[in-house]
Amino acid sequence: MSKNVMTSSEIIQVIESEAIRQLGPWPQGLDIFIYRLEYGWECLITYTDDPVASKYRAAALRIGQAQENIIALRD
Repeated sequence: MSKNVMTSSEIIQVIESEAIRQLGPWPQGLDIFIYRLEYGWECLITYTDDPVASKYRAAALRIGQAQENIIALRD
């Protein structure tokens, strides 16, 4: 099965949308970055001490890891 091909902005939107669906409005100051790796990509989400934002960060990291298996980063 081939992967969907998306830009980094589209991948970020997928991750944020799913986290919002699960937890509600996205917290301010929490940013997602997509990095190309030799064999794919991974996401980095800014660290936070805020317990509410930490829930979003953890959820978004899980979502991002799942998306790595089904989405390819466009060149």
